[in-house]
Amino acid sequence: MRLVLVAAVALVSFAAPAVANTFPTNPAVQEVSADADIALWCASTYVAVSQMGGLDDAASATANQFAEVAFDKADRLLVADGIAESEHNRLISYYLEEAIRGISGQLPELRYNDQVCHSLVS
Repeated sequence: MRLVLVAAVALVSFAAPAVANTFPTNPAVQEVSADADIALWCASTYVAVSQMGGLDDAASATANQFAEVAFDKADRLLVADGIAESEHNRLISYYLEEAIRGISGQLPELRYNDQVCHSLVS
């Protein structure tokens, strides 16, 4: 839950177009496992979608629940990967930026598709 709140606060603190150019690539991203990468991407995407509007209350609540499940998995995986807890928030900011860029069409393709994310949280 803590990671969902951090991501939501990070999203609210800046607009999507501004995000795309303000964060440098995070070197810690290179150290995360493939499973942690998926969990971080999916969690961040669910947060971004739920906070950017356009969803009814039920869909937004579902996206937030999925984000919580994915962030819980990501947190455990980051610990298993040996990523310092002090790096977790920076990673969340990076992934949130990438998710926003992806869903706003600023990336040529999404990092992972809906099926990958849905299977992660199911």
